[in-house]
Amino acid sequence: AQSPHYEPGIACPHCYDQKQLFGKDAAKNLNYVECDPRGAEAQPEACQSAGVRSFPTWEVDGQLYPGVQNLTRLADLSGFAGDRDFDSQSSSQGS
Repeated sequence: AQSPHYEPGIACPHCYDQKQLFGKDAAKNLNYVECDPRGAEAQPEACQSAGVRSFPTWEVDGQLYPGVQNLTRLADLSGFAGDRDFDSQSSSQGS
């Protein structure tokens, strides 16, 4: 499966919540597209053509999953095979 593709909005409290689930260090590694035209390196045309209607939206293998997704769901969708003890990892990262 393809890595999840994250599309946050610049002034989006739900996007902030999504990043917090990953923790500070992991959030830096997310592959994302800024959909808000006011954001840095914004790509609103790509978001519109992909069918993104709300923030955040995840794209995994061509399917869109709008809204905040828990880490277990994203791991399932993406076929993530690593450690799934997400609760202890996010609390130990000092997010």
